[in-house]
Amino acid sequence: MHNRIQREEECEDRAVKALGKFPYKRERPTPRGIKNDNPGNIRWSHAMTWDGESGTDNNGFVIFSTPADGLRALATLLTTYQVREHIHTVTDLVERYAPAGVVLEDSYAGFISEVVGVGRTERIDIIALMPLIMRAMIWFENGQNPYAWWAINNAVEDIVSGGPKQGNP
Repeated sequence: MHNRIQREEECEDRAVKALGKFPYKRERPTPRGIKNDNPGNIRWSHAMTWDGESGTDNNGFVIFSTPADGLRALATLLTTYQVREHIHTVTDLVERYAPAGVVLEDSYAGFISEVVGVGRTERIDIIALMPLIMRAMIWFENGQNPYAWWAINNAVEDIVSGGPKQGNP
C-alpha cells in the first residue's frame, strides 16, 4: 500500500513538472473534457454507445452523465487497446488514441512516458499501469486533473473486474 501511494505521489509530481516541457491544451475557465465529464476527450462514434453517454458537444466530443462514466469509458478504451489490439507501448497507445494532426503525438507520448516513468517504446502492461496512464492522459488532455486517485482506481477496477459495462468498442 505504501509503495502504491508513493508511486501515485511521484506520478503527480512528474505531471506537474512535465507540463512545462510539453505543449498541452490550456482552456479557460473549464476545459472541455472536465465540462463534458469526458476527461479523455473521447469523440463520438456511430459504432459505439457508451454507458452514461448523454449527448455530444458542438465539436463531436461525447458528453457523459457523470465523471465516473467518462473515467470508465477511458478505462474501457485502454483495456481494448491492450487486449484486442495488442498495444503495449506508450508510442503505439498515443498513435491509436490521438487523431493524427490534431495532437502532437511525440509530445503526448513524451508526456505520458515521463509522468508514468516508462520509456516511450518500452513494452508495458497498460492494464497494470492504467491508473497512472489515465492520470497522465487527463493532465495532457485538460491541463489539469481534478479527479481523486480513488475515482480513477474505481473506474479501472470496474472495467478490469467486469463491473459496470461500457458498450463494445
